[in-house]
Amino acid sequence: MKKATLYFDGSAQPKNPGECCSGAVLLIDDVEHIFSQNIGSGSNNTAEYNGLILGLNHALRLGVDEIEIFGDSQLVIKCVTGEWGSKQAHLTICIQYVRQLLSQFDSWSIEWISGDDNPADSPSRKAIGSHQSVQKVVETDMLKFEKGVALKNPLVSSIDRIKKKKV
Repeated sequence: MKKATLYFDGSAQPKNPGECCSGAVLLIDDVEHIFSQNIGSGSNNTAEYNGLILGLNHALRLGVDEIEIFGDSQLVIKCVTGEWGSKQAHLTICIQYVRQLLSQFDSWSIEWISGDDNPADSPSRKAIGSHQSVQKVVETDMLKFEKGVALKNPLVSSIDRIKKKKV
């Protein structure tokens, strides 16, 4: 079994809604995988969900079976666990997609932490203005960077289509 801990975050700057950026920090053994992504214009909630999705997708790609998840968005956590629902169609899509990703793990848990304790806060803010996705893998004394232009993922494209229909 490959276990991991995931921290996720999202932000909209300079105000909400605004330019959305997401971050995820994935800890596997002694290796810290740091991901950030600028997803364009939207709400803080959209950015938070995208941070979670970003981290879950990478965890699955890296072969993680068991995952503990921490984030500072009560809305995301309570909606994912089913304690709360959402009346916003674009957030309902996010919730469904997150649950689909979670179903691929042997076990998972999700828990709220304060923003001050969230290591994903910094990566989510660093993507502001960059229009790039950044992956940074940190191992003991070695740094490896992979950078590329962010591609809109299918989730963000779906959200954009829903928003355009409502206008």
